[in-house]
Amino acid sequence: MYGIDPPVHLLHCFAFMLLTLLVRWARWPWRRRWAITTLVLYGVGTELAQAAIPGRYASVLDVAANLLGIALGVTVGRWVSSLPLDGEG
Repeated sequence: MYGIDPPVHLLHCFAFMLLTLLVRWARWPWRRRWAITTLVLYGVGTELAQAAIPGRYASVLDVAANLLGIALGVTVGRWVSSLPLDGEG
């Protein structure tokens, strides 16, 4: 289906926000910047790969929802990290 599909785009956005938060809070030895870059490439790459599959199509709106989810994940992650711990402040 071409065009705006709010439930699907909200799902894309939420999924990439969750992935971004998980990457942000993971204790991996590589830098978060590379992890976020990898998520962006994954979000764009999956849409481009769909163009090569018969019956599927690449959607700019899906890419936008993926990128919005990553941006929200970064924002929420920074906000949560800035909150004082219990007993502080």
